[in-house]
Amino acid sequence: MTSPMNGASDHVAIKRTETKPFLDEWCIYRVPSKLRNVNKASYTPQLLSIGPFHYGSPELRDMESHKQKYYEKFLRRCSKNEAELKSLVSQHQARILSCYAGTIECRGKFVNMILVDACFIIELFITDSETENHHILRSPWMRKAVETDLILFENQIPYYFLQELYDFAISNAEPNIAEDLTPDPHRFRTLSCKFFKEYNKKKRVLGNGVKLNHFTDLVRLFVCTDKVQGDCVSNQKKCKYDVRKLKAAGVKFTHLAEPFVIESLSTGVSSCRSKLACCLTTKELKLTRFWATYDAESVIRNIMALEQLIYPKKAYICSYFLLLSQLVNTVEDIDLLIKDGVVENLLGSNKSVEKLINSFCVHIVEEISCYSDIYDQLNEHYETSLCNRRMATLKQVYFKDLWTSSATILGLVVLVFSIVGTINSLIYHKR
Repeated sequence: MTSPMNGASDHVAIKRTETKPFLDEWCIYRVPSKLRNVNKASYTPQLLSIGPFHYGSPELRDMESHKQKYYEKFLRRCSKNEAELKSLVSQHQARILSCYAGTIECRGKFVNMILVDACFIIELFITDSETENHHILRSPWMRKAVETDLILFENQIPYYFLQELYDFAISNAEPNIAEDLTPDPHRFRTLSCKFFKEYNKKKRVLGNGVKLNHFTDLVRLFVCTDKVQGDCVSNQKKCKYDVRKLKAAGVKFTHLAEPFVIESLSTGVSSCRSKLACCLTTKELKLTRFWATYDAESVIRNIMALEQLIYPKKAYICSYFLLLSQLVNTVEDIDLLIKDGVVENLLGSNKSVEKLINSFCVHIVEEISCYSDIYDQLNEHYETSLCNRRMATLKQVYFKDLWTSSATILGLVVLVFSIVGTINSLIYHKR
């Protein structure tokens, strides 16, 4: 069997022979250096190279043999031979190239690279649906690493081509294919949703009417609410007050019951006003709970980078973290949010959570938000709640715990008796 992986160590040159203007088809980008430099590891595959941007990277060579085995397994499974599959990639080459921002020159490697990577992904998804014990994903650590690498913004193949390849090679497969792989126009989407089920808490199966650019796009749809509300608006406002000050002003922080991000990762990326409700008449601010875990950072950063480059007017995840970062200035703010159940800390140190939340929005555009009305309500409530703040200060100083409260009450009792005794003494002397 011919191996298209021969010479895989050679890089695909990132330069096209033809120059093209900016294209609407661009959906896979290199993350801008300003964002990348905040945390390079979050945008760089640690195990698996997919597509041209990290192709041939020495650090990722170990997985090439596994990709080749899955490719060969796919050839045995599908109804087409290798030449037919290469022909399909060649037919779509121009459109696939147009999905990558920048310029790419193939030099004869592009077709083989895309073919192996695409077949690897499809075979991985099919095998994962058939058994939980196949060798690449049998380790929980390995599965998490593969999942994370497949979500990275730079590490993608256009979703439309994966669907085309699946329909071309599997829909007409031989009868010995497992029964659950019978042709279905939504089948590859079903497999995709199942593979990323940890992120798909609502168990959504996205039909062909929903446009998907790639897996980063897919996971973003999972962590957004079912009903996305319009465009974000221009916003020059900020929330002037942190959690500690707002609580002193009488704002109660509570978490939303329904999660919309992976619970084991980070459930905390809201998507629209309906997911971040603020009703200051009852002094309650509801936020979707954020699970601070080691796995959360990479997924959230890549979704935010995607929004900055492709969905600047629908940057729902960015809007959530911009507001959250303005609410969190100190570790004490995190302490209060953890106590209220808005943040779940699986990092160990609350200081680490505070740093993580505030680092998400470094170099993120702040001029657009879908929560500008909430900024106004929070600021106005704080500035018009002098009574609440004074009561909160008294509570913090004199009733912050059992011993302080007991001492305060005892002091008040002694003061009352002293005043009564003084009054009685004055009355006695007047007589």
